[in-house]
Amino acid sequence: MWSRRCCSASSSPTRPAGSGWRAFAGLAANLATTVTRGLAAHRVPWGNMYEFSVVMGILTATGFLVWARRRPGVRPLGVFVLLPAVVAIAVARILLFAPAGPLVPALQSGWLRIHAVNTWIIGLHSYAGV
Repeated sequence: MWSRRCCSASSSPTRPAGSGWRAFAGLAANLATTVTRGLAAHRVPWGNMYEFSVVMGILTATGFLVWARRRPGVRPLGVFVLLPAVVAIAVARILLFAPAGPLVPALQSGWLRIHAVNTWIIGLHSYAGV
């Protein structure tokens, strides 16, 4: 049981105060990193698997935070939604990291945006189906 010092009036005894702010702070930090990486490379920030995985984690976290804001009853599901997003970002950082730079010639096409968006849609629908 949480002591009264760590719980605010708006939190329940089973959930520490500020857990939503921690998720939002992590989301903001990852979003800032992705935007600055895209600006540094002068391209969309999903040109390699590292960037794609980070953006997928950002979209998952954003979707859950919006959902939890509209329906507070789903907040306990946060661990099941945000944990895979954090794991995807961590695995991307450990295994898939690539320095920011120009796209390889095979990806220098307008089709990259269409392909990436369609892959996100399919991936999010597959993730939601699990």
